[in-house]
Amino acid sequence: MCLPEVWGESCPSAGGSLLRSQLPQMRSKNDEGIEMLETQSPQAKEISQLRAISCIFAFLSYLQDEPLCGRCSSFTNVFEKSMEKFLLIEKALGRDRVIPEETRNLFSSIYRVLSNLKIPDNPVRQKKEGNCGFPPGVCLAKNALAMYERIEEQM
Repeated sequence: MCLPEVWGESCPSAGGSLLRSQLPQMRSKNDEGIEMLETQSPQAKEISQLRAISCIFAFLSYLQDEPLCGRCSSFTNVFEKSMEKFLLIEKALGRDRVIPEETRNLFSSIYRVLSNLKIPDNPVRQKKEGNCGFPPGVCLAKNALAMYERIEEQM
C-alpha cells in the first residue's frame, strides 16, 4: 500500500522513484548529457553503461541470424540508437588516459561484435507487414534497448 501523504508523487507504485525525488541535488549530467549521480565517479557510471551497451550489441549479433528480426527495421533502429549511445560513452571514457584493463577488454569485445554485425540494407517493418507473430508491444530488439534505458535511468 502506498501512503500518498508520505510518498507524494514519488510513490513507487505510481512509477516514481523516492531516490530521484528526495535527492535531486545529487544528480547531474556529464558533458555528453548523460545523467549520473554525483557520488558515483563518471568513469564508473560510463563503464556500467558500456557493459549494458555490450549486451545490446551481443543480443543484436544473435538476432542478425534470426530470419525475421535480422531483417527488421526495428533491428536497424535499435542498432543506430545503440551506436549513438556507445559513441558518447566511448568519447567520455576516451578522455581518461587511465582505463582499467577490464574496460579495454570490454571495448575490444564490442569492436569484435560490431565488425561482424550485419545490418540489413532494406529493412522490413515485420510487424506492420504481418510477418512477426509476436504479440503487440513485444519486440526482441526493442526490449534489449529498453533494458539498457532502464539501467541508464536508474543510475
